[in-house]
Amino acid sequence: MKIFQPIVILTLASTLLVACSNEDTDGTTVQLEQPMQEMNTPSPTPVETSADTTISTPVLSETQAEKATATTPITANGWGPFHIDMMFEEADRAYNLDDSAAAAEPDVCRQIRIDRENGPKGMLLMFEQDMLTRITLGEGSQIQTLNAIGVGDPLPDVMDKLGDEAVETPHKYEPAPAKYLTVWTKGELDANGMMNDPSARGIRYEISQDGVVSAIHAGGPSIQYVEGCS
Repeated sequence: MKIFQPIVILTLASTLLVACSNEDTDGTTVQLEQPMQEMNTPSPTPVETSADTTISTPVLSETQAEKATATTPITANGWGPFHIDMMFEEADRAYNLDDSAAAAEPDVCRQIRIDRENGPKGMLLMFEQDMLTRITLGEGSQIQTLNAIGVGDPLPDVMDKLGDEAVETPHKYEPAPAKYLTVWTKGELDANGMMNDPSARGIRYEISQDGVVSAIHAGGPSIQYVEGCS
């Protein structure tokens, strides 16, 4: 037994070496690498497709944009395809804006009205340095805020829905009960009660002397403007 034991061990070792040699040379290694190559080969295509299609605002036709936002409420961050801080070019791709109205300094500030038969009515977009900073709803608009306030609503109903959230300030041009009711969702007022933080967001309800909502402004600090771009 002692004489043949080394031989058995050597035989087993030789068998293992031959088996390992066969695994290295019979194509098994290539077969293991091949699935990795097949998995890696198509990976660039999804990445490129994602880069092409995943953009902050999709390029929508007018009909698609209108249908997608038919019942969307306005918020401090925007409405439908328009979000505060988006660039004009991006907004134009999303909704094919009509920028035919001349502005004194379009690169500084301009307002674009949207009033379409099959789309939103009474909407005004404000762009400052080509960035959307405010969305205004005026006469004819049927869009409401998240708390179901819209243009034409009476002051008592608005006060009931806003409660203590609103900051009340007198109207610059019209007598009481005309006023501004502003609700900030982000940002802090300065010592003079003004919002200067560019990242601030809020909604201002403009109340006319008739005691109804005459306009709703949503966006950043520019919702405090009382004369267009100023």
